[in-house]
Amino acid sequence: MHDFKIEQYFEIVDRLQGLNSLGEIRAQCGKISESLGFDHYIFGSFFPQTMGDIVTVDGFPSEWRAQYQQANYIDVDPTVLHCMVETSPLLWREIKREKTPSGKAASALMEEAASYGLRDGISMPVHGAGAEAGMISFVSNNPLQFNEISLPLIRMVSQSVHEQLKHVTVGQKFSDSDLTGREGECLKWTAVGKTSWEISKILGVSESTVIFHLKNAIKKMGVSNRPQAVAKAVALAKIKLF
Repeated sequence: MHDFKIEQYFEIVDRLQGLNSLGEIRAQCGKISESLGFDHYIFGSFFPQTMGDIVTVDGFPSEWRAQYQQANYIDVDPTVLHCMVETSPLLWREIKREKTPSGKAASALMEEAASYGLRDGISMPVHGAGAEAGMISFVSNNPLQFNEISLPLIRMVSQSVHEQLKHVTVGQKFSDSDLTGREGECLKWTAVGKTSWEISKILGVSESTVIFHLKNAIKKMGVSNRPQAVAKAVALAKIKLF
């Protein structure tokens, strides 16, 4: 693996900016992975705005991807399980081979991955606004070495890829769902259990005005009731709870 230099990060950001499709991002990530000295990469992210599946771009062997999906390895993949709940990077060599059913399954998975040339790697969690979550793994067929700037640079690269993927996947599609200040206030008070009448007293407006704002918020969120509107607004980082 190559020694990292801070200049590489700015070069990578420049390459990512202006990309307008998943295909372009996939090709650029391949070049980034190679320039950093890795053999393979995979990036997956969930954006609550799309309410859909995980968006994935990768340069993993197609045979391994097919086997991974067929065996439903995502349920026992230690890199995925780590990145779902942690913010720190995971070095593959540090994955514990626990003597439990899940630990044995994870060990078997990693050994099988190695047979496809995925022997050593690093997985970096990415957590964005609201409920955004993702991870990126850079992998090599050979043992990796890291210098003191490796992990911070990989973290910054991961975040940059995440943001560009969000731009391409989500774009401005949900700009019309922006809440007004009053709509956001009404949703936040709803989130803590206040009724329309109670919110009206807190905000100093009529109860009918509160109901009006909440109906607008529900419509903008594309849901059918107040609890759903609150949940979606929080997930999309449209409001922050008290």
